[in-house]
Amino acid sequence: MKRTGKAMKAARGKRSAQWLSDRTADLGYRVSPTVIAKLDSGHRGSVLSVPELIVLAAALHTSPVNLVYPGPYQGRVEILPGRNAGEFNAAEWFSGVYSYLGRDGVGAPEDPAEQWQANTETLRQWRYLDELFITKEQMDDPKHIAVLDRQIKATCDRLGIKLPPDEVFGRDTIELKTGDDDARQRLAPGEHGKITDTKRGEIFYATTYLRLHSGKLREREASSRKSAEDARRELKRRIKAELETGEPTGVINRSTTLSELFEAWIPAKIAEDQIGERTVTLYRDTWRLHGEQQLGELRIAELSTSRADAHLKALPPSPATYLRIILTGMYGLAVRFDVVKHNIMRETKAAKAERKPARALTAMEFEEVRRAVEMFCTRKGPGPRRGRMLPAFVELLAATGVRPGEVLAIEWPEVDLLADVPTVTVSGTVVDSGRVAGKPLHRQDERKGGAPAHTVTLPPFGVQVLTELYGVTGPAGTVLKNRDGGLVSLSNIRSSLREALAPHEHLRWVTPHSFRRTTGTVVRDGLGVEAAQHQLGHAQLATTEGHYVQRVTAGPDTRAVLEKWASNQS
Repeated sequence: MKRTGKAMKAARGKRSAQWLSDRTADLGYRVSPTVIAKLDSGHRGSVLSVPELIVLAAALHTSPVNLVYPGPYQGRVEILPGRNAGEFNAAEWFSGVYSYLGRDGVGAPEDPAEQWQANTETLRQWRYLDELFITKEQMDDPKHIAVLDRQIKATCDRLGIKLPPDEVFGRDTIELKTGDDDARQRLAPGEHGKITDTKRGEIFYATTYLRLHSGKLREREASSRKSAEDARRELKRRIKAELETGEPTGVINRSTTLSELFEAWIPAKIAEDQIGERTVTLYRDTWRLHGEQQLGELRIAELSTSRADAHLKALPPSPATYLRIILTGMYGLAVRFDVVKHNIMRETKAAKAERKPARALTAMEFEEVRRAVEMFCTRKGPGPRRGRMLPAFVELLAATGVRPGEVLAIEWPEVDLLADVPTVTVSGTVVDSGRVAGKPLHRQDERKGGAPAHTVTLPPFGVQVLTELYGVTGPAGTVLKNRDGGLVSLSNIRSSLREALAPHEHLRWVTPHSFRRTTGTVVRDGLGVEAAQHQLGHAQLATTEGHYVQRVTAGPDTRAVLEKWASNQS
């Protein structure tokens, strides 16, 4: 037992006894963690039954002989009380190569090849019988089926299996039916054959053949120490659970962990939905921080809806929302691979962030922001001038209504100040360092979500600021540049705006994105909501109304129409 315990521990590596016990349970015969732990420690009272040895070997992807006689094969081992043999010879005896056991151990027969053939003949006949059944299931021609039936009966005779002469046997049923064409009834996917009861020792066994949804035929067995009926109930319960779980059809299966599923889902998401690099980085960061350690080692079938829901509700609203998107996509992939029947994430809910209504700057507040920014940039002090591009950044945000990163990405060839109607075209965005894994600050040559280039007209104050900038940063590259002539970081210029407005408590709510909402609200109030939608470049009008224009909270002047109605005047 000590030798077997060491071999098991080496085969499973750093995995726990509980892990190995779960693997044996997946195979239909659980070996308790206590038994495994005793074998690990070389406990003198350790006992391992033959079924336990077999299922442990299967769980560790090895053969029983490798656990009993793991090598190295230079030494001698005790194979029976008081009988020793070389470990290699002992392994051959255990495997059936030799059947002769001499006084001093294993003795070689006169013809080892002939002895091996004799020892393994029964196994070969059973394998041949199984191959005959598989071949028969693929046949439609009655003549071919009749030939196979004769071969099956002859093989059964050699194995000592008595078959009624008027029945045609298959692997998938015990109660065999015959018709005019002497053909048996084939099990439909999801059906099982007759359950056979046997008793071995003090244990009752229930056995049947199950046809999976994939069409594959598999033998299933359950056991009980109580009664044959209890074994039958357990077998039916296992079959029901297996059919509900589904039959895997690809590289993802019931043993796949959530971390492995995530790594399979990300490439599929990129290929199918064309998500951008920033979104990929966001998903990877969210999973690394909020999913990998907390859920990553669970297998696909081990995460329940209630546990997923509780985990999401324990997170702040923003990461909870993104993690739910990730897990929903992952389990959607698992459904497509037939690993699970339904997406467990559908009924989960993430805590919603408090939604603040869109707020726009009044004309007076905008003027105060301008003055605060100007004071911040012209204030004297040691070191280089702070917020060099901040005034122009604020003016262009208000003049265009485009996103802050898109303002920083505007290039001079996209600016037309000499046209009758001056315009600027936005075709990309600036992405800060770290927003895309492994990439520094850079310009992305497409707008958010891969949207097409967007052209907006420029009001006079926008034309003025660009005219002044042309002599500083033109005529090539981006309109806004840092001291070295490179791109301006959004995080840096956002910090400068926050610092400029810090002394003014009533303006601290203002962020770079506030100007986009302000422009949308001003255009809505002057030209209508559809004009605001076009200015902001939204594909859906609901996006503009729900998130980017300040809600109207006062009704129109309806005094005349209501008075006319109440006075019953036509």
